[in-house]
Amino acid sequence: MLGERVIAEKPAKVEKRTHAPKRYPCPSCGKLGRRIFTRTRRVRHLAHRREVWWEVTVGVYQAKCDCAREHFTSTVPGVEVGAEYTNAVREKLVDLIVRDHLSNYKAIKHLAEDFLIKPSIGFIYDALEWAGEKGFSRRVS
Repeated sequence: MLGERVIAEKPAKVEKRTHAPKRYPCPSCGKLGRRIFTRTRRVRHLAHRREVWWEVTVGVYQAKCDCAREHFTSTVPGVEVGAEYTNAVREKLVDLIVRDHLSNYKAIKHLAEDFLIKPSIGFIYDALEWAGEKGFSRRVS
């Protein structure tokens, strides 16, 4: 096909992130719990025109306290518990909508073109809610 420009896509990159010490404090009371096992999962991260995944390994701990939970997990900085994307993706999405005044669908298109990420509409609303809870704000210059 004459005249078509082909962009060579780089292979997916996997970066490992681990946070699973032997003992970890309970999120409710702070009393140390003992690690029972570890869990590994993949979370999507930002990279310009490249697919980048974080392989996140966290510990699952048995609570030694009388809190409402029997087990709890540690967290990796930059990744919320149970999230499919890193906080950098959430921040970028909130920036596109709030600072750059893009609509939801234009923000999805922007992430798909520049970062090869296709979030759902539900994720957009979750990211906006997350930003409100965290008090996320950037100065508009």
